[in-house]
Amino acid sequence: MSLISWLITSSSNPAAMGMTVRGVLVVLVPLIAGCIGLDDASSNALVEGLVQLVVAGMTLIGVSMTVFGLVRKLYLQRWSHPDA
Repeated sequence: MSLISWLITSSSNPAAMGMTVRGVLVVLVPLIAGCIGLDDASSNALVEGLVQLVVAGMTLIGVSMTVFGLVRKLYLQRWSHPDA
């Protein structure tokens, strides 16, 4: 067994990636963020933009569901429960 495969494979499941490699990948995220110049202000702006995008998407989905339900109810002329 080579040193590389010993580092990469998991000690509990040889078919899975080892914790050593996962740890290195986690450490790379803040290093890359620092190298590309991601500071507090830009990361806050990025997160704020993502939150606004999620809120806008959920609002659009909610409004679409409401309008679709109302139009379907009017089209099928359901004024009460079908079993009522």
